[in-house]
Amino acid sequence: MMVSMTCEVNFRVRAKTRPGETVCIVGDSNKLGDWNPHKAVIMRRETTKHKPSDKDDSECFEECSEDGDIWSKTVYLEGFDSYFYRYFICHISQSDDEEDSGRAVLVKWWEGHIKPRRFSPKEAMSQVTEGIKYGPDVFGNFDGVRLINRGWLMDHTEIQLQFSKDPITMWKPKYREQTYSIKCTPIDYRYKDAIGDTYEEEVWGGSSPQCTQTQVEVSVLEKGRSKPKPQSRYGAIIQPGNFLTFHTMVYDPESVGYQLDLYVHDKPSGPDTAPRHVGFCFVLPLDPLQSKGTRKIPLSGLSHRPIGQMQFNYLIIKPMIGSNFNMKRTFQRYWKSTRKPVDVGHRGLGSSYKCKKLAIVTENTIRSLQEAANHGADFVEFDVHLTKDDVVIIYHDFKVLITYRKKKRSDLELFEISVKDLTFAELQQMKREFRMMM
Repeated sequence: MMVSMTCEVNFRVRAKTRPGETVCIVGDSNKLGDWNPHKAVIMRRETTKHKPSDKDDSECFEECSEDGDIWSKTVYLEGFDSYFYRYFICHISQSDDEEDSGRAVLVKWWEGHIKPRRFSPKEAMSQVTEGIKYGPDVFGNFDGVRLINRGWLMDHTEIQLQFSKDPITMWKPKYREQTYSIKCTPIDYRYKDAIGDTYEEEVWGGSSPQCTQTQVEVSVLEKGRSKPKPQSRYGAIIQPGNFLTFHTMVYDPESVGYQLDLYVHDKPSGPDTAPRHVGFCFVLPLDPLQSKGTRKIPLSGLSHRPIGQMQFNYLIIKPMIGSNFNMKRTFQRYWKSTRKPVDVGHRGLGSSYKCKKLAIVTENTIRSLQEAANHGADFVEFDVHLTKDDVVIIYHDFKVLITYRKKKRSDLELFEISVKDLTFAELQQMKREFRMMM
């Protein structure tokens, strides 16, 4: 006679989340979603401690779970075998119904330990008998190690708006030396199908509806601010020569645009001095067929008159199709920080085309690769191309430079041609001194 057992397990974890985020649990059982984030068990918040801040430099997420809210969920598990599981934080776009496996999930953070958490019914019953009680788990803290990984794209598309060098051009010279900040607000452009029929409503019918479920994070290419963090109430300050990027995750990129608001920071400014809103511009939904590009858009003042222009680059990152990643394990953070660096031979023993002079050992040759190994390299790096007649070759650049002389002129000029447009014989016939490697 087979005896079955069902355990009522109350999973509890302390985690700090941002508005709109939810904590879930996923594991190796169908009751826990079989490591599939789309089928994970959604937990419920027990307490509410953390309040979102408007500070530009918000707390680093990886360091602030100990004082977060408690999330819990009761799950009924069958049998005496051990169960393995992890916690993760996500944003659910469509539904929070646990039976809806087709919901759109955006994984923000997940526990990245090689070995996941474990629940043993036998050990749990023994602890109950002995009167042992434990507090809630702490998100990311397990087995004496704190490890949290960023999520990956599954159902959403990441759109980055990148501002570099001097992206703001004010037409009046007296406004060009001021300090500005940019705030990015996602706009749901599906509202255009519901606009009324009157001209006044179309033109002056109020502000565009915001995408409340789309979070905006900002990163600045400088020490301490390079990781994406939630933007502040007035966005992020753009300094001359800086590189600032807004990050958004959208479920329907064809219907999401952006409103960029410009604020000026007056001098002198104190802690109670708020930046002044001086202008704005709108970015229509980007073409999802183009992965990157550049936009230059007019900048309007508060009186709806043009005051300048703003330029930015955009990057559209889509999820990988056909790859069903799960949360069973990851080696993303496996290599320890104390591990010795790996010595990699660049193009073999190293670049041999410097100052247009050929080194003793030519790069991307068998001898160069062998010499790198003889000098203790752990790996060698080189680039592989395919010629016009389908011959595999080792070459660095996508193009080669050919010198030629125009009619009635004595000086030489360079002409670029792709490696894929030349046959193997033609490449062999080229003189080596004319191959310039950058």
